[in-house]
Amino acid sequence: MDTDRFGFRVSRITVPSAATDVNLDDVLDAVHDDPSDVWILRYPARQNAWFAELMRRGFDVLFADSLTYWALEAGSGRTPQPVTNASVSPAGEAPSGLVDELVADAFHGYGNHYTADPLFDPALALAGYQDWARRAIKSGDSLLLNVLGEPVGLMISTTGTDTSEMLLGGVVASQQGRGWYAHILSAVETAALRKGAHRVVSSTQSHNTNGQRAWARYGFEPIASHITVHLRRST
Repeated sequence: MDTDRFGFRVSRITVPSAATDVNLDDVLDAVHDDPSDVWILRYPARQNAWFAELMRRGFDVLFADSLTYWALEAGSGRTPQPVTNASVSPAGEAPSGLVDELVADAFHGYGNHYTADPLFDPALALAGYQDWARRAIKSGDSLLLNVLGEPVGLMISTTGTDTSEMLLGGVVASQQGRGWYAHILSAVETAALRKGAHRVVSSTQSHNTNGQRAWARYGFEPIASHITVHLRRST
């Protein structure tokens, strides 16, 4: 989808945290067999020698972001006190225009690996998040945060056999810092327990300290860190 959106060939390679036996040669084997113009490579931060080695191997390497991963044991969260002026509801029937507005507002000016690279148009990157959110929000795990009856936030999650993962979520700028986000987290945790999941996980850019403080207050703990780089073959 990135290839169609941005007009050049883009591939993604992600090395999971649990993949302790993967070395850089394994990654480069995949790159050498791929004719892409840009590779978005995400790898565990413990592999702190890879960046210099990629440059030594003849690639143009752009540091794009660092991610931190957090996890909560489902059922252990610090649930906020109920309030009468806020509620969380399923988002599956949310109009596409509303989804676009919430994503654009909540993530206005937010730095991610696309915005780090001048090759990627930030407006097209935002449109990509909106397009993905419109499709993903139709799942049963998607939620809307409503304050005084008005939607002011959303959360898109997916739940597997044991784990629920928060994929994209946020609160519009005018309502941030008021404690509403904790009510979304509580609803995600409740949904995870209902589906038999034992963990709730999520990730964010390391610069998103507000989001990470909210997770920590709720009971999440950091579990991993990844580096994202964009690779091009040197000309």
